[in-house]
Amino acid sequence: MNIVLSIVYLCVHINFIYCVYVLAPTEVRNLKSVPMIFSIVFTWSEPVPLNGILNRYTIRYSVNGSSEITNTTRDTTFSITDLNPNTVVSNIRVIAATGTGDGPPQMLKDITTLDRYREFVNIHLYLYMIAITFFFGYVLIACLLDV
Repeated sequence: MNIVLSIVYLCVHINFIYCVYVLAPTEVRNLKSVPMIFSIVFTWSEPVPLNGILNRYTIRYSVNGSSEITNTTRDTTFSITDLNPNTVVSNIRVIAATGTGDGPPQMLKDITTLDRYREFVNIHLYLYMIAITFFFGYVLIACLLDV
C-alpha cells in the first residue's frame, strides 16, 4: 500500500497523453524519539528504496495542541528544543522527499518531555542508594574486623 501511496503520475502531452510512472521515496525507517527535560531528539534511517536522489526530510508536529509546525533537514536527526518539562509533542510525522515529490509519512504517537521533579527524585534516590551501600559496607567491614 505504501508503494501505491508513493506513486506520482507525471503526464507529458505530446499529441496524446503519455503517462510515465515515477516513484517517490518510500517512508523513512526506524523512527525513534529520545525525550529529555527541555527537548526531544528524533532519529531515523533513510528510506529503502530511495527511488531517486533524496532532497530533504520534512518534520511536522504540534506542541501542546498548537498549530502544526513544519521544519526541514537533510540529516537523519532532528531536535525540538526550548521546550518545558511535561510538554506534549503530538502528530509527529517525518517525510522523505526527492525531486519527484514527498513519500508517505512515518508517524509517532505523542511524546512528552521528562518531568524535572521526577528526574530530580531519581537522581537523589540513586545518590541515597550509593550512600546506603557505603554505610552498610563500612558496618560490614567494621564487624568483620571487630573494630
